[in-house]
Amino acid sequence: MLCVDKEFALKIADVAVNAGAIIIKYFQSAPEIMNKTDGSPVTMADKEADAFISSILAEITPETPVVSEESLSHPDITASSQFWL
Repeated sequence: MLCVDKEFALKIADVAVNAGAIIIKYFQSAPEIMNKTDGSPVTMADKEADAFISSILAEITPETPVVSEESLSHPDITASSQFWL
């Protein structure tokens, strides 16, 4: 069983709440939908929330790689015992 301390869990919950606030501001009106190079849809809300989440997770847990759908590069996680997805 994974044990996580309360302070850490609250930091992660705060990341989720703040990312949600970023997304909500875009969806108060019709968001512009763009296409990624693979043809799948993406919005500025996706990109901004992703950048926020990735940067904060990197600050909170600098030793843990962050793998992100919207990121242009992905870290090598083969040697990592854990990573953010």
